[in-house]
Amino acid sequence: MPSSKRPLMSPEQAYSLSQHPNFKAADLDRYAVSEHFTWGDVFHERTTQEVRAAGKIIYLNAYRQAKLMERIRAYLRERFDAMATLKVTSWYRSPAANAAAKGATKSLHLYGLATDFYVPGYQSVAGNRQVQAALLAFKGTARFCLEITGGEWTHADSRTAAFAFRRDGHVLTGAEEVAFIHQYGRAA
Repeated sequence: MPSSKRPLMSPEQAYSLSQHPNFKAADLDRYAVSEHFTWGDVFHERTTQEVRAAGKIIYLNAYRQAKLMERIRAYLRERFDAMATLKVTSWYRSPAANAAAKGATKSLHLYGLATDFYVPGYQSVAGNRQVQAALLAFKGTARFCLEITGGEWTHADSRTAAFAFRRDGHVLTGAEEVAFIHQYGRAA
């Protein structure tokens, strides 16, 4: 069922639900944080205990991140395919989950402000480079950070500065961004 068919739940309501004695993490799949993303996406593969332990600020941050993800989704649908969707692989991570994923010690996943995803049909390394090339051109308009992953997924986070970086921490220069777009971009 598309998220748009699920009832929207505010961050405060989702947090309150998570504190209910009979709550299970899977319950969050029934509620949308935005038109196309669920609270289950936010807490993808997190345990009930991890979800309960997340503070209310995580829910508020995730709501902010969901707005960014909606803009990214709309842009990619316009750029690649009107039917394109985003499949979330990681959003909020508890400290233990972040360590297991070998995430940065100050990863924005810890705060609900980062999302890893792929676009079905573009999840190969080559396809994902096309997605990232398109997002490089979009990030200045939407004001987000983009990780050039070198893999089959994309990372976008809600930092207020708009820059692209590699996993090793190198921030791409404008010339490197243009070269990446030229090498991997494709006409819409």
